[in-house]
Amino acid sequence: MKTFNLRIILLVLGNIFVMCGSISAVNQNLPQLIKDPMVGDVALSPPSTINNNMILQQQAIKFASRLRDLGDTELGVVLIQNILDSLEYKLSEEDDSKHTKRIAERMVSKLSGYLGVLNQSASLIQDFKHHSKKLCYVNVPCIYISENGSYEEPYNSSVDFNNLPLSILNLTEGFLSYPEPNLNRNVHYFISEMEPERLTHVYSEDFGGDKCIIMDDPHFQRAFLKTVSSESKQIVLLVDNGVSLSENQFTIAKSLANHIVWSLSEEDRVSLFAVSDTATSAMSASPHHCSQFSMAYATYSLKHQFSTFIDDLFKSTGPTNHSLGFTMAFKAIEESMKNETATALIVYISRGLMSFITEAKTLMEVISQGQDSVKPSVIINTCVVIDDGKILLYEKHFMRVVAEQNFRQYNISNVKSEAGTVVKGTMVSVNSSSNIGAVVRSVLSTPNLQPHSPLHPLKSKPTFLMPTWDVTNKGELVVSISKTVFDKEGNLLGIVGVDVALEDLAEDIIFFNDFRRSYAFFITTRGKAMAHPLMKQPVNMMYEQPIVLDISNFETSRAFSRSRSIIFRNMSGLMSLHKEQLTYSWQHVPRTPYIVVTVSTLSRRNNPVWSTSVVSSSATSLSLAYHRLDFSNTGQYHLCRNFRQLSSLDTGSLFLSGWCFQSPYKHLLSEENISQLNVQSYMAFLKDSTKLLANPGLRPGIRSELISLATLIPYWKKIFIHSSLSKYSVRKYAVTSSGALVMYPGGVVNHRLDVMRRSWYMRAMEYPKIITVTPPYLDSAGAGYVVTLSIAIGQDPVVFVLAVDFTLGAMFNLMVESFPSCSSPLEAIPNSVKCFLMDDRGYLIAHPSLIDPLAKGAADEQQHHITHRESLLANDLLNHKGLVK
Repeated sequence: MKTFNLRIILLVLGNIFVMCGSISAVNQNLPQLIKDPMVGDVALSPPSTINNNMILQQQAIKFASRLRDLGDTELGVVLIQNILDSLEYKLSEEDDSKHTKRIAERMVSKLSGYLGVLNQSASLIQDFKHHSKKLCYVNVPCIYISENGSYEEPYNSSVDFNNLPLSILNLTEGFLSYPEPNLNRNVHYFISEMEPERLTHVYSEDFGGDKCIIMDDPHFQRAFLKTVSSESKQIVLLVDNGVSLSENQFTIAKSLANHIVWSLSEEDRVSLFAVSDTATSAMSASPHHCSQFSMAYATYSLKHQFSTFIDDLFKSTGPTNHSLGFTMAFKAIEESMKNETATALIVYISRGLMSFITEAKTLMEVISQGQDSVKPSVIINTCVVIDDGKILLYEKHFMRVVAEQNFRQYNISNVKSEAGTVVKGTMVSVNSSSNIGAVVRSVLSTPNLQPHSPLHPLKSKPTFLMPTWDVTNKGELVVSISKTVFDKEGNLLGIVGVDVALEDLAEDIIFFNDFRRSYAFFITTRGKAMAHPLMKQPVNMMYEQPIVLDISNFETSRAFSRSRSIIFRNMSGLMSLHKEQLTYSWQHVPRTPYIVVTVSTLSRRNNPVWSTSVVSSSATSLSLAYHRLDFSNTGQYHLCRNFRQLSSLDTGSLFLSGWCFQSPYKHLLSEENISQLNVQSYMAFLKDSTKLLANPGLRPGIRSELISLATLIPYWKKIFIHSSLSKYSVRKYAVTSSGALVMYPGGVVNHRLDVMRRSWYMRAMEYPKIITVTPPYLDSAGAGYVVTLSIAIGQDPVVFVLAVDFTLGAMFNLMVESFPSCSSPLEAIPNSVKCFLMDDRGYLIAHPSLIDPLAKGAADEQQHHITHRESLLANDLLNHKGLVK
């Protein structure tokens, strides 16, 4: 909802609304405001008189003036604006193409280091296999052999491996070797295909002990399948839930089915049926109203739906009708792959028990008819679930016949079989729900793509997976980079891989800062967005998965849609969209499926930038302490508690966010274990006027920006002492265009705080030189619900954002002071007029129900919208054409 070319706050009293513009609007009376050409035909209520002829329009202007005064007096807007106006500026000389190329080169440099790690690990494994004359066997994770050739774990006794008739691969040596010391691997793994173990060895600095474990997470099976073959899969999964399965077998079947589902990639398509005396489709519960025979793409939401379906399965009271299950499977293939020639795969998990002796022939006839009725070639892989110690000769034989599609054994004529186009599948057995990764890899690999098959295309290029959550539970989005490992004869030994934090790989894009005149994004050659400013970052604690979206969801202009193919075809270039006044500069990242793109306005080169050569001699008098007051305090100031926040009234504090550093991700990692020496190096460099001290990794210009704020802390101290609002003001802060935060009272800040993505910062930047007010949110330092008043000031494009946190009650009181007729829920006898304040999007800033502890939803953490609290009034506002964008 946008009305004017300035920041608008709507104050609503009963069924009458008044527009209160701040800063730019306070010098205009309301009749003039109505004539603004940006307003159009807004249907305004006539000036109303309530409670002793108080004119609402005048009170609205009074409230706007009060907000302006808060900015001038509490924040020191005029003081800082005068300082910025006196600084030197120069024309920008940055070239878009060079900027984009530099980002791509930095990404290449990082990826080269990680690929070097993979190559070194692969060479270690190849050399071991080449020189080993014994059976390859590794049944302990990343085994480390001491100098005397002995190993004590997990046997609790000394074991001399030199006398064993087995070869032991020392993976730890390879995992610990770094071609470059500055790489940050989330995990480093080797998925072995060397018989008989076929385990996944995972190394991470975050693991305890020897830092190596055996892990069976579907993430690694997905990486394996994408690495050995980039082709997408079309799968129908059949799960036996008939009465013949024991409880243990049924548990194993469900566990295996779940693992298979979560091991699929976004490009794969899948359908799922539970088979007993009836067949039930997992698609029947789909919220998208898909056909029960549909094969849908394996998105996170679909996999979650299928996983829930599997978890909710129960054993049927009837026998398993194998023929019915395969009838459904072929019908799904026929419906979903009518004109496709790609290979389809049926995976059948069952005990394999037949109800009658002729059932095997009946099933093979169903499979034969199904093969001839569909266009794609269909491969069947079967998995027999068994109990330990039980011999299932007939069941295994039956499941092997199904997998091999041996029609001749039953004298069944099949066109594809006689033409030699039927490919035999694989039968595997499993007796435990642990360590089933190798089983999953076997049943999801079609024979012509089996690693040991002569038809298998040997992939030597590295594979890059789409982002997912890390397996170490650090809460990082990671990109898995992997490559195959072959022996001298071309046999697959496994794959090696590393998980790299997306924030590390794309830090120059995620933390791209060009003062809001341009932005950058990062896509794959298939058009999938990896990082974009408009992408909502998923929250790990909320179990949100990153959703893979096409870049067209973010770059929505028709001109870009028509021109995007140019970006994909050409390795680099510059493209101008004159109607949108935008310039796209791009650079493909060599040896990867990635493209770096920067977008800027066509007039960007004419915009001034701050001359960082002007560094005042007042740097030494920069009266700030680093926000880690426990490190910074040398007896110069007293510490106290500002609610739950360690603070000091004697000084302001400085917080350097990731935006301030040349390598933001490296800084965020080091900040977790920051030392007093780090703090001293930051402050010494910022206060150095000689330019002789080494830069501790900060970006240019930060020191100059902070010096311009040198007079702000003394001013805030004075206001804190004399202002009547000090007891309602939680803290004041200023954010520079480089991402540095100055705060008073000085306090400790979470090192992960991203100040430039806070709502109060972005709203202030959206409406420069206008006071903006955020809806209330819960303060992390224990001040309860607060609202933030913020304003962006400066000489474009150098902009500071000044802000102050007020308690929610204080904001409501400010409104009541300007409108005495407003009723407060805390009054013994409330007035008949109810007032509330909302922003231009309809989110409530102050409302009686928000400060009434007895009101429903008063303690909710989410923002409250007018449509929820005042639905009738919201409908009325929507009828005013000029109020709806």
